[in-house]
Amino acid sequence: MLAGITSVSAAPDQWSAAAPMHLPRGNHTATALLSGAVLVVGGDNSVTRFASAELYDTASNTWTLVAPMGSMRHLHTATLLKNGRVLVAGGSTGPGGILASAELYDPATNRWSPVASMSTPRASATAVLLANGRVLISGGIRSGRGDGQATAEVYDPDSNRWSSAGSMSQVQGGHTLTLLGSGKVLMVGGGQPQLYDPDTNRWSSAGTIAYPRGEHTATLLSDGRVLVAGGFGDKGVGGNPQTDTTEIYDPAANGWGRGATMMATRASTRRPSSPMVECWSSAARPRPANTCRRPSCTIRLPTAGVLPRR
Repeated sequence: MLAGITSVSAAPDQWSAAAPMHLPRGNHTATALLSGAVLVVGGDNSVTRFASAELYDTASNTWTLVAPMGSMRHLHTATLLKNGRVLVAGGSTGPGGILASAELYDPATNRWSPVASMSTPRASATAVLLANGRVLISGGIRSGRGDGQATAEVYDPDSNRWSSAGSMSQVQGGHTLTLLGSGKVLMVGGGQPQLYDPDTNRWSSAGTIAYPRGEHTATLLSDGRVLVAGGFGDKGVGGNPQTDTTEIYDPAANGWGRGATMMATRASTRRPSSPMVECWSSAARPRPANTCRRPSCTIRLPTAGVLPRR
């Protein structure tokens, strides 16, 4: 676990060291707030899990310890709501301690408040903010036995209630949820991808992907398509190898095409991986950027892009 941070400047192919966090941590979340600051929550080290939280000021390059959560947790989700608050849901307090509880952080008051719990405990789940301001969370494990789940649920901040969002076609963990321009959500993970429609509260097929994967990235492109890159797949020698493949989802055709192959295999930031950083363009193959010397937690500032989902 590392406390170091590397930021990306607005200039292309340029990295600069950011101030270290107060605590080295892994399996935490990093959320860009409406103010441009970055909230880092929870996580763990080799000994314990954390309830602590820190705020990074991009202008002054400083970290400030803020109010801790009501419960220590790692492997949770953190979602910025439209009102500027952050919903933290699920996670684990340690072996077997999977949580169904959820909390809200208010940056204006620096306070956490408990909110309604999910219908089932979830760790290593995935969450996304819907266009209607609600939060969809799906998959994850529900006990220390590592039993996955296919169920999903939606949180309504106005009523402080969770409701069922049906079930995906199979259990998921390490999957991605990407909000499309249509308001639907693309799920990519184990098995074939699916679409969630908030209007009908149903899941449907999202075409056929060549390489089912987990612990990958999924990025909405400016033209409305989605770039899916890397991850652990179910093909190749050695069980679950990291992959260097990319695929592109086209919502208009509800279909997939192959993207350029990356220069290195890549998967979750929770696992050892190459410190090389690459830039991707729809018009060209990936090209290497400057190497990050401390590949601990990478934050792309709000003016230059998006934060990683973890």
